[in-house]
Amino acid sequence: MENEQLFDQTAASRVIDQILSNPKSVIGLSTGRTTGNMHRLIAKRYQEEKFDVSNITFLGVDQIPNVPRDYYGACYTMIRSEMLDQMDFKDENFLIAATAETIEETDNLGIPNPDNIIKIFEPGTDIEIGYDKTGEICVTGPSLMLGYINQDKETLNVLKTHYDGKVWLHTGDLGYMNEEGYIFFKQRIKRMIITSGYNVYPSQLENIIEAHEAVQMSCVIGVPDPIKMQKIKAFVVLREGFSPDEKTLESLREHCKKNIAKYALPYDIEIRKVLPKTLVGKVAYTVLEKEEAEKLKNSVN
Repeated sequence: MENEQLFDQTAASRVIDQILSNPKSVIGLSTGRTTGNMHRLIAKRYQEEKFDVSNITFLGVDQIPNVPRDYYGACYTMIRSEMLDQMDFKDENFLIAATAETIEETDNLGIPNPDNIIKIFEPGTDIEIGYDKTGEICVTGPSLMLGYINQDKETLNVLKTHYDGKVWLHTGDLGYMNEEGYIFFKQRIKRMIITSGYNVYPSQLENIIEAHEAVQMSCVIGVPDPIKMQKIKAFVVLREGFSPDEKTLESLREHCKKNIAKYALPYDIEIRKVLPKTLVGKVAYTVLEKEEAEKLKNSVN
């Protein structure tokens, strides 16, 4: 499913018109790639029209790591309002952490909101780990969900009673906490790639790849490998005006070599016109994984 089917630019423009005519505006942008599209539209409108932004008192987004850094910076500077990076897990349905307006790190989820407790544990366990060490982000608090309706097994997989007697929600997200109490997001556990004994986080590579001037969107996956366990492949969609030729590919390879550790370098970069999408507009990386697995199966046969 193409992103254009999920994001109506005309409707979004009407929403922005209403926001700008309101004496006090609070903007909240939803999750996924749609967030990036909305950021782009706001930045583009401002560049073209230089509209008055004094009435925008708050600009809130969630899952800021999914937003291309250049657009994040553009909106942060242009709108000049408070940028809140929300940590709002689908299994909780409440805002559990937020950053201050002075925080510009795109992977910083902020500090817990009042009455919420966030800790980092070894994935799937109640063993807490120290500062600056990567583990599973877990949360407990008064707004925690009771469970999934008629899905006891799924509930037990995410809600676990720890040694302290509290029920903790295991988010399935990898991250760490620094000594100041800020939470940093790394990657969904199930997306983590293990190659040659190293943990590689696709979202970090995607942020690097999308910093290239030719790349509009990217997706990084792990492909089974008998020696490395997994090897890394990148899929990219180019911006308008760039050709899918060897010159562009070579430029992308050089960009990766300069910015990515050798063990995490993609062995292949494939250019596509579009990437498969989920119903909420995120890149369907599992579809790409299945495609590559099928290619391996056919090559063996």
